Amino acid sequence: MEAAPLRIQQKPHATRPPGSGPAERYDVRLAAGANDLVSALRLRHEVFNVELGSGSPAESNANLEFDAFDFKCRHLLVIDRQTGETVGTYRLNSIESARDLDGFYSSGEFDLSSIPDDIIEQGIEIGRACVARSHRNSKVLFKLWQGLISELRRSGKRYYFGCCSIFTQDPSVGRDAYLWLANNGHVEQSYQVSPRRNAIDVDPSLSSPKIKLPDLFNMYLRLGAKVCGPPMIDTDFGTIDFFVVFDASLMSDKYRKLLG
Repeated sequence: MEAAPLRIQQKPHATRPPGSGPAERYDVRLAAGANDLVSALRLRHEVFNVELGSGSPAESNANLEFDAFDFKCRHLLVIDRQTGETVGTYRLNSIESARDLDGFYSSGEFDLSSIPDDIIEQGIEIGRACVARSHRNSKVLFKLWQGLISELRRSGKRYYFGCCSIFTQDPSVGRDAYLWLANNGHVEQSYQVSPRRNAIDVDPSLSSPKIKLPDLFNMYLRLGAKVCGPPMIDTDFGTIDFFVVFDASLMSDKYRKLLG
């Protein structure tokens, strides 16, 4: 069946966080209209659909990766000033948007009923993070997080939460990753979420081998984010997903200075 044409109408949400000086190669801001949104969806198609062979089905003629959440959420962009291209993106979904979207994306993967109410009310769900292959460096990651911290301040929120992934469906890798996270103090103890499907069972008494996590996952951990329970296998994206919560009030002075 021929895909219906994609029509995008998005309210402007422009903002430029601090740390985007004229001497820097990368700028970070929120998408400010349909063209910006398309640039984010196109980058996601290149990373998720083409490079990783996963993601939501793209509209056949537009080469975009999208779902129903995209058209009410905000989208954070990192722009290469030399080319004007979008080279990094995050999707942001607050409780105000989620009321219109029948919840959060994460709630389709995890039961969030045990999450404290203030995290949901004072939080923003983030997801669909990706960076163009030729721009995968610490500068772009820091730009994304500069934008995220700026958006928390602008909105008066405190938390980020959402799914963080490792790029495999091997349950033994997910099990080892969770054990390492638990044994190194990266798992939240006061509340836990449970996967809705494809759960990976973990015996917490086992020792954990040394593992290598993706750069984005490591960035979460360096900033103090906590994993909130065992992972699940996302067969649509070909990943193992962990639910994480970041509390900006617990961020170290070092990263407060670095991220502005």
